[in-house]
Amino acid sequence: MAPRQQGPQPQNRFQVTFLHQLTPEQIETCGGKATNLARLNQLGFTIPNGFAIPTECFKTFVATCQQLEAFDNLHQNTDDIETLIHSATDFQTAASEYEIPTEIANEIIAGFKQLVTQQDPGPTGYAVRSSATAEDTKKFSFAGQADSFLCVRDQTHVLDAVKRTWLSLYSPRALLYLQSKDININQVQMGVIVQEMILGEVSGVMFTTNVVTNDPEQLIIDSSWGLGESIVAGKVNPDSFIIQKQPIEIIERRMGDKAVYSAPHPQDRPECTLLKETPPEKREMFSLDDEQLVKLTNLGIEIEQKIGYPQDIEWTYKDGEFIVLQTRPITTS
Repeated sequence: MAPRQQGPQPQNRFQVTFLHQLTPEQIETCGGKATNLARLNQLGFTIPNGFAIPTECFKTFVATCQQLEAFDNLHQNTDDIETLIHSATDFQTAASEYEIPTEIANEIIAGFKQLVTQQDPGPTGYAVRSSATAEDTKKFSFAGQADSFLCVRDQTHVLDAVKRTWLSLYSPRALLYLQSKDININQVQMGVIVQEMILGEVSGVMFTTNVVTNDPEQLIIDSSWGLGESIVAGKVNPDSFIIQKQPIEIIERRMGDKAVYSAPHPQDRPECTLLKETPPEKREMFSLDDEQLVKLTNLGIEIEQKIGYPQDIEWTYKDGEFIVLQTRPITTS
């Protein structure tokens, strides 16, 4: 897990920064997800160790792609979303053939090697997550619009995952989201986080306000076996709980079928997770017991109180401990 001391800031525009060295004010250089994790770390919460790749690396990489100018010109002169999506897809395809500039690749590799010396999870690998400047902020969540990759095991695949995360800003779903929020794509920069991969026994999401009824006195927890991507991506019907905050009381629980769960892929490959069939006995039991629900609820309440507003939290549970994978302000309440 990440140490909690502050350290020196980056010395050049491409240098990666470990999360325990990052400050919440660096959102424009490292993105919303990274700075939210940095804030959690400063407040004393357990987060996975990792480093942030600055947005300057993204800007420099896409600027090397000759097709960017054509996309920018079109973007400035048309509001037709179908035309823009077609152009952005062409740019994604062309840019994917470009190599990451050597200076940037070397910085990422150096950060990755340092992370490996601190946490070597072996076959579990590492997580490569998006951290856009418009992501996980008070106004915009950007959740699920950019790509993230789990259980990435070596530096070659890490570099590939970083590039694919950068270019996911130009995906149709991201463009449609930005248009719906009246955000110009040129106003968004893409940071990336590389973290230790936590192979949780149970994972899920928690809203510290009941987002269905907008009741701030209740929170909602969804949970299932294995990695949390199966819930976030809508691939599993999870268990769901509604909990009264003060005093803590489980007021509603619904058992999901939890037909599948997400697990590391046994082979070393770019997409390193797969869905497995959940054993029948685990489908027919709740993935969290009452004691765990109370512990998780207290964690959510503490995060909300220390940050100061309702949170959408992704978490995992391993070896008797809840670990926060990311948190963002709730933007739907």
